[in-house]
Amino acid sequence: MSEQTGSTTQPISSWRLRLGVIIFLFSITVPATGIPVVATLDLSVTIKSSVSGALLISGELLGILAVAVMGKPGYVYIKSQFFGLMKRYSPAHEISRSRYNIGLVMLRNENSTMPESDLSFDFTAALEN
Repeated sequence: MSEQTGSTTQPISSWRLRLGVIIFLFSITVPATGIPVVATLDLSVTIKSSVSGALLISGELLGILAVAVMGKPGYVYIKSQFFGLMKRYSPAHEISRSRYNIGLVMLRNENSTMPESDLSFDFTAALEN
């Protein structure tokens, strides 16, 4: 067996990777769907909060279990795929001068260019109603 721990070139067991991804997706969906369902049930506040907390903790534990099933090579592979996808949609590191100037115009201090009458609002009239 090679000593390339953490490398994305190391062969990954496909069943372990698939099982880990399924467990990881389950760890996200259990709290995301279970907590709103528990909140709508006609239970006491104590039981609702206890069950919601248990669902949240079980989701975290399932996430840790997913990483353990995948192993380090599987986790590194999934992480590299995810951040590779996110990098495609990230903002540019260098921007043009015109884009910079447009940003300055959008974020300028509006109070210095607007007349005083446009900024005032009569709160007393609103409170009387």
